[in-house]
Amino acid sequence: VRASNSCSIYGSDTNGLWNAAPYAQPNVTLTSCSSVASGNTLTVTWNLNFTNWSEASMGSYGYVGDNSTWASGWSGSLATVTVDTTAPVFSSKTTYSGWYASNQTSTFTYTDALSGIASGNNPTCTISTEGSAQTCTLSAQANVIDSAGNATNPNGTVSNSLNLDKTAPTTAGATTGGTLGTNSWYTTNVTYTITPADATSGVASTVYCVDTANSCTPVTAYTVPLTLSTESATNYVRYKSTDVAGNVQTTQSSGAIKIDKTVPASNTISINSGAVSTTDPATTLNLSSSDATSGLSQMQFSCDNSTWSTLESYAVSKAFNITNFTGAGCTSTGGTRTVYVRFKDLAGNVTSSVNDTITYNNVVTTLANGSDPSSATLAPGATATFIDAFTLQTSTGTDIITAVTVLMTNASSTSLLEITNNIGSIIYGSSSNPTGSSIAVTLNNNTLTATSGITQYKIRV
Repeated sequence: VRASNSCSIYGSDTNGLWNAAPYAQPNVTLTSCSSVASGNTLTVTWNLNFTNWSEASMGSYGYVGDNSTWASGWSGSLATVTVDTTAPVFSSKTTYSGWYASNQTSTFTYTDALSGIASGNNPTCTISTEGSAQTCTLSAQANVIDSAGNATNPNGTVSNSLNLDKTAPTTAGATTGGTLGTNSWYTTNVTYTITPADATSGVASTVYCVDTANSCTPVTAYTVPLTLSTESATNYVRYKSTDVAGNVQTTQSSGAIKIDKTVPASNTISINSGAVSTTDPATTLNLSSSDATSGLSQMQFSCDNSTWSTLESYAVSKAFNITNFTGAGCTSTGGTRTVYVRFKDLAGNVTSSVNDTITYNNVVTTLANGSDPSSATLAPGATATFIDAFTLQTSTGTDIITAVTVLMTNASSTSLLEITNNIGSIIYGSSSNPTGSSIAVTLNNNTLTATSGITQYKIRV
């Protein structure tokens, strides 16, 4: 509506009533008209005067008023006509605080104090870029229009800023302490360090748990590196981090951390199943050991507990030459021989040595005959007579003779056969009433000792 200092009367007799018989056409005169604008309100005052009016001509058409009223004029006023020439204005937009973990929609609100918003209010845009102080700008939006038809284009309006982080943290775990043995086993306690990272909002917290089944739920707050001490092939550290925006990482796992700090147990060795002595340097070692965690892996041998053979796979039996086993420091010397063994598990733990001993009779003894008479005749009851002599001598070291076999003819006529020293003062063994031509004399009273010097012994009957 436009305010004006002039008025005019306009309109039409759409029903043809004023100009059709039997009605007389009235004369309508605008006797006064004024308009006053105050702010956005226009007040219009007007007066109309009718002449040449026949009330009778109105009949029963029911027009309001009477002849005198119409004749004296028609007046009135039209007030509070709202005039709105101002377009809608921006009022508010979504506000934000802290960090967000998902895209956010910003809504813009417009107001119109006069005629009110008719269409296009509350346009939106979406903030989707990660980072701090991120915004979005309205684009491709329809005009905001009020009821008077005034329009505002919202495009180009910028949202409030927010912090957006849609990405979960990353967390790295690693063993940072402990002695690594063999086959990926640790032989000491293990230090495990967890390092979280988040490039956008930052890490808020990290939690962990430790088990041997890789199934626990992390709940314990991580503050310092962990110490793992359980001996097992399946130690697991499970962990996850949460960032400031609230993004939660999926649970991570260290993978199996294998710890075996204990050397094999119940370690034994037996040479030739516990035999006391042997004349054959090729022996058989009977072995046993056990390891409850990583399991047995290898063994090695020594003849001096200092020089060790190359590690080889563990077995319960081993052929071993006590004079020349490769790399074990063995010698050909006779006498008491000791064989050492130590065992190693899969983790690399090595036992102290255990050992067994055996006497190795390696002396070569030569026998030389004495007078060896072709025949000797003894009368019944005759005094004992030396019938032969022999000597003993070793190539090196000493040797022990435990039995002597004497070959003779007509032994059945002999009541006693003896082995003595060179002068007959020591009897080493005897056979009473021997029979046959081969007489075995067990030296059960004394033994003959052979040395590298020549020693003579005699046989008498």
